[in-house]
Amino acid sequence: MSIIANLGNIINEKNQSSELWQAQRQADRENTNAMQDAGIVQITSDPDAYLRYLNCQADNPSYSAGNVALVMVQDQGATIFGTKDRWKSLMRSVSPTEEKNGVKIYTRSSFGKGYVLTDVYDVRQTSGRDLKHTALQPDSKEMTEALKTLLNYCVVPLVSDESIPMPALYDPNQMKMAVNPKYNDAEAFAGIATEIAHVRFHAKGYNQNYSRDDYELDAQSVGYMICHRFGVPWDEGAFGRRFRTGKAQQIVHFEFIEKMPPLSVGVAEQLGNGLIFNSQIHASLQLVVRSERESSLPNRFYPFSPGEGIRL
Repeated sequence: MSIIANLGNIINEKNQSSELWQAQRQADRENTNAMQDAGIVQITSDPDAYLRYLNCQADNPSYSAGNVALVMVQDQGATIFGTKDRWKSLMRSVSPTEEKNGVKIYTRSSFGKGYVLTDVYDVRQTSGRDLKHTALQPDSKEMTEALKTLLNYCVVPLVSDESIPMPALYDPNQMKMAVNPKYNDAEAFAGIATEIAHVRFHAKGYNQNYSRDDYELDAQSVGYMICHRFGVPWDEGAFGRRFRTGKAQQIVHFEFIEKMPPLSVGVAEQLGNGLIFNSQIHASLQLVVRSERESSLPNRFYPFSPGEGIRL
């Protein structure tokens, strides 16, 4: 009888422990969701926070906008961050004294379903091999290949037009993009990146809500992030002024590109369609830069369709 009674106590204790664990897990998720919402509200209402977000998103292109917002809320000094496994892949490790100082983000469950809270660490909490920073130089082969890669993402006809008063211009009525070859490499790179953003937002006319004015800040944001990531100059002062003069209700159309836990309705309405193709462009450009440095073989780069990346 005592054995049966003891077994019953063990089962009860296990059930109570499981219930406490589930309750704590739910509380952690609710707290994280609240931080995520607060981060997005700050990003979409404060010009300085928005510019910091763009820098952080550009430096961490593999993470969703929601996770970047989470990191920004929890660590005001964060720049480049990652999980322990990511830092290990970059030949760096989290310092022992920082093991318990990670911040929470959502990552896909190892079981393949749903998302779990995971610790990530800023680069300043790690040590090891120096990180490589890309900076495209004018008149270099790397810059030429990067410009080719950007243009490969233009899904509308391209024309050369020296009469336009800017490096590139997308015409949504004719659905074609003009490029002015008179501008230098840095100006061309920034202008083309921005106008291709307009091209992709318009989606060959399928986005019936598209207008250039409404999507100008979004396109400028994508162009800025790509330039920041690859060390191409950009006028941050002018960009900040553009943000400050924008209409608050039109400020950001960016969405979470992963299937994140549901956001509050008010925050979700602030976000629209945006960063997927920026991540694709970044991945392709990164391949261009890395491969160009590693090999001088001719015909190394091959045409590709938008979204497919470069086949090496």
